[in-house]
Parts: sequence; C-alpha cells; structure tokens
Amino acid sequence: MRHLSHLSDLVVQMFVAGEQDMSALAHARHLTGLTFANAGEISLRPLEAHPGIERLVVDTRARFHDLDIITGLTRLSTLVLVQDEPIEDFTFLARHPSIRTLRLSMGRPGADYRPLASIESLTSLHLSDLDQSSCLLPLSTHGALRTLSLSTTDIPGLAEVLPEFRGLQELRVDLDSPHDVEPLRNLLITDLLMSRIASPLTLAPLRSLASLSELTIFDAADLDLAPLADLDLRLKLDRRSTYRGLDRLGSGVRVTWLR
Repeated sequence: MRHLSHLSDLVVQMFVAGEQDMSALAHARHLTGLTFANAGEISLRPLEAHPGIERLVVDTRARFHDLDIITGLTRLSTLVLVQDEPIEDFTFLARHPSIRTLRLSMGRPGADYRPLASIESLTSLHLSDLDQSSCLLPLSTHGALRTLSLSTTDIPGLAEVLPEFRGLQELRVDLDSPHDVEPLRNLLITDLLMSRIASPLTLAPLRSLASLSELTIFDAADLDLAPLADLDLRLKLDRRSTYRGLDRLGSGVRVTWLR
C-alpha cells in the first residue's frame, strides 16, 4: 500500500455487503480529502489517524458508525453524510470548530438539530427529507449561515419557519408540485428544484417568486414552460423529460440541458 503514502485526495468505492476493512487508510498519511462511496457499513474510526482531513464525503446505502471521530477532525471544512437510514443523533457535530459546508441526510423523526446551530463557522447547510420544518428554528439565529438547501414534505411548516432566517443570501427548496410554492411566495427563494411533475400541472405559481434566479426541473412529462416566458432566470432542464413552450421563452430565460 506504499502507493497511497503521497495521496492527498482519495475516493474509496466498495460494493461488498457488511462492514468494510479500512485499514489501508493508515498508509495514506497526507490525506486532506476523502470520499467513501459504498454499499456496506463504514466505521469512521480509522480517521483518527488523519486529523488533517479538510473534506469528508460518506455516501452509503447502508450506514456509518463512530461519528464521534468527526469531533477530532478540527481542520474539516466540508462534511457530507448520506445514508439510507436516519441519523439518530447530531450531538457529534456540536461546537465543531471548522465546518463551513454541511450536507446531511434525514435525521430520525423528531430529531434534535440544535447541535448544528452551535457550529459557528457554518455558512452552507443542506438537509434532506425533513419530517418537520419546525426543527430548523434553532438555526434561524445563526449569524454566519448564508446558504440553506432543503427538501421536506412539510411545506406549511416551512412557510412559517423560513421568515426567521434573516441572514440568508441563497435559499434552495426541493418541491414536488408548483402549487407547493404558494405558501412560500413572499420568501427570498433564489434556487428551486422540482421533480416528478407533469401536465396538467402549471408552472404559473412560480411567477410569484420575485427573487427566483435558478429553476431546475427533473423527470417532467409534457410540461408547459410558457408561464416562465418573460422571467429572468437560469432554467436547467432534464434531457430525458418532455416539454412544451420552449419556443415561447424570452431572452431572459437562459436554458441549460442536464444529463
């Protein structure tokens, strides 16, 4: 494993069920970036030997263990933790000294997100599959938070909570229907991602979002884009979807094709 000794950035992909053997990481003495893309269980215990890691991505269809190790990674700037099972507890993140960008998959129902509010360095937060938007309230007074990205089915709750976030410069919300935007129409939403939408749903409600600058649409079927014709925004479209009204879009709508 001597060939690992000079690596600073490492991607580990394993497709074997069960807990993975990470002992080889001991040879990568200069790691600053580490990505786990894995189908099995992962223990973060080997990272004790790598306190200089600045970027850690753990994306697994199973689960990860020994999250308390993250407390000792005091140079960590970017942290992504994604697993299919809910994260039970976020106390391992309390008062972390250096995390600036944080992406987390769903916590257990009723999870306590208050430890995130104690990360003073945090500027960008991405949370998936929130069951109750009210759990965000402790974060509303965070002085450094500038970017917030969310997916939740609790749209009414989101409409109540988000006005409390007064320091945000960028807000991204994932929605399943254009009509979900109605409770959010007075909020400073800059980025919007929508998926699984089809005719006869209309995009007209999006016109009420005066701050919207980027709209991404995935998995659409026969969707009419004409209601967006005179807006000024970046429009990202899925090539595998079907759309109508593309020829009616004005010069202010800048289209980018994805995939």
